[in-house]
Amino acid sequence: MAANGALLATQVDAGGLALSAYAVADADGATVVVLVNKDRGKNADVTVDLGAEYTRATLTGASLDSPTGELLQGAAILMDGSGNPPAPTPAPVSGHTVSLNVGASSAVLLRAE
Repeated sequence: MAANGALLATQVDAGGLALSAYAVADADGATVVVLVNKDRGKNADVTVDLGAEYTRATLTGASLDSPTGELLQGAAILMDGSGNPPAPTPAPVSGHTVSLNVGASSAVLLRAE
């Protein structure tokens, strides 16, 4: 589960890609943004502005249709959702924005404290 809290409004200019963004005001006071690139062949260059520092966790898989082979931060995720991924990494922030690449058929979770 990415976060527990209120869903926030988001705006996405996906430039023709199958890119979705979701934001949650987490119960602990953080803002969590999930970026999902459902495009099978194109990476998405994304800029997010939340006005805070971020950490980043990346979810990848064999394909959009694959029920197995998912990796969180490069570590395997088991069918029951367990695993031992490394800690999220700091995302490069410039002012209050972070620019990153969301790979084809992958997702990124950003957490702003």
